[in-house]
Amino acid sequence: MNKKPAIAILAGGNSERMGMDKAQLEIAGRSILGRLVDVATALTNDVMVVGRTKLSESIPANVTCIKDQWKDCGPLGGIATAIKEADRDVLVIACDMPSIKIEALEFLRDQHQNIAKEQMGTVVNWNAQIQPLFAYYRQQILPKMEKALDKKEFAVHRFIKGNRFKVIEMPDLLSESLFNINTPDEWARYKSRRKLSAVY
Repeated sequence: MNKKPAIAILAGGNSERMGMDKAQLEIAGRSILGRLVDVATALTNDVMVVGRTKLSESIPANVTCIKDQWKDCGPLGGIATAIKEADRDVLVIACDMPSIKIEALEFLRDQHQNIAKEQMGTVVNWNAQIQPLFAYYRQQILPKMEKALDKKEFAVHRFIKGNRFKVIEMPDLLSESLFNINTPDEWARYKSRRKLSAVY
């Protein structure tokens, strides 16, 4: 039987390119962040939202909202916060992925289960780039993250490349889950393509 993962949704960014809080963009009356919570809690009862002390909409009582312990350190600080809070391996996703599906989370979970002992996590490769905000991080990597944060080395891509990670390819059928929103133009195109006023 597959273990239920600890899932951390990173929601502490400033959304500077968007000009507003990306996590609160609405899809059929539900924010992107709220929908991510729905998908994550359908897979596991161990879900945390990092970077928020509360959400503006209803969420299950077992979802934990926690402050980022490394403020203004970017996603690396949020990932470290999640690992420290969970005290075990953590599946990390960004808060700006409007089409994420439970099957994508299950795929990453299953791929992580047979990770080699020396590997520090499982990261997806998509469009010839690793996706550090759709990845599984092992608990053992926390001291290395804390060291990088102390040295103000905040780049997550560089951190992953400097450590041994299992790199997997995302199946084409699930690749849409990795699409993220960064600008108003991207959001407008996404809504037009998906006709999100009616369905997810």
